[in-house]
Amino acid sequence: MTKSIPLKEISESQDRSWSFRLVELLREGHELSQAQLDDIASTLAALDDQRVLSALSEILSDDSLAHNVRLAASDALSNSTTYETSKEREQWWQSGDDILQRHAVRTAEREEEALITTIASNPAHPLYGEAIDTLAFWFEPRFQKMITKALNHKDREIREIAARSLL
Repeated sequence: MTKSIPLKEISESQDRSWSFRLVELLREGHELSQAQLDDIASTLAALDDQRVLSALSEILSDDSLAHNVRLAASDALSNSTTYETSKEREQWWQSGDDILQRHAVRTAEREEEALITTIASNPAHPLYGEAIDTLAFWFEPRFQKMITKALNHKDREIREIAARSLL
């Protein structure tokens, strides 16, 4: 399905005429492979089209949609310029929905420092990697120490996140 859509060219040319079509493809993406969903999310993030933010938010929040579709919407949103508030992030965190909680951590700002440092201090927390990734944008030594500690995590993916975060 996505083979006929030139995702790389769309990203490179910033052709936002594809934005709405890509969002609909994502919404109906329960039959797409994870790689295809990742490519769509990356393309939407590259386009950074403000016109589709609410549609992506709807996909993220719709618990009737496939888990991987909602995660892809979260990925697109968290790599785009968005304008959510600390109150919205708190609601996502309090929702009990694992995808919304993940999104809250991925989009956290300094207002959520206590939450992020609590998660980043617990290597067994399911959102530990996301918290370490968030700390990449916080440059104080105490945060850098948390990232450095994650370099020794047993999970290779977490170690890679920590290495990217330090760079």
